[in-house]
Amino acid sequence: MSLKDDIKSLLEKKDFDGVVELAARERGVLKYLRSLLYSENDLLHWRAAEAFGRIAKYPDIMSREKVNTMLTRLFVSLEDKSGGNGWGSIEAIGAIVAARPDEFSKAIPRMFSYIWDGRVRKGLLWSMRRIGQERPDLLKDKIFYIVGLLRNPSNTTRGHAAWALGVIGDSDVRVLEGLVIDVKETLKGLLDDDSRIRVYDNGELQERTISQIAKEALAALNGRQG
Repeated sequence: MSLKDDIKSLLEKKDFDGVVELAARERGVLKYLRSLLYSENDLLHWRAAEAFGRIAKYPDIMSREKVNTMLTRLFVSLEDKSGGNGWGSIEAIGAIVAARPDEFSKAIPRMFSYIWDGRVRKGLLWSMRRIGQERPDLLKDKIFYIVGLLRNPSNTTRGHAAWALGVIGDSDVRVLEGLVIDVKETLKGLLDDDSRIRVYDNGELQERTISQIAKEALAALNGRQG
């Protein structure tokens, strides 16, 4: 099999350790992994993005210079307005930043500039959640914008916004002097939302209702307050 086929086979088996080991031995893994970000197979493209984060944890495989080069290439893909070429790029960026947030957190503001781009919003919100699992403090100034998406007409956007807030949210967020939004009360507005979406978590695509996601987000917020 070709190197690309080897990578694809490992991802199909959810063998992320195997991908990391291959990247340590073979040049070209990152190149082929990047091409799989744009796969029409939804699960494969998500696993390719996660694999970037797994590999980025090892500076001896992905040096700081290599990471910076890859981030530049991924951001360039996002700037392509001709079609879906940027699909998957934001997820890979998020996985890389989550792997080494102390080194690459400066990418977060640039990532967040795409919050109004419907093509990549789901991946961006997934990335915010993923980074928040490692360093929620890096995203405190983004909470207000994510709360605003809880009323978005898109089921996918509402659900992923609630999912992200379960990790990075506070009980309330100050917008301006004297103006405070109650995050928990806003999330409660989704408790009767039975719309179903798919989220990528733990290497799998899972179907969840928005009400279920909101309930779990509220429980997480209450747990952090307690």
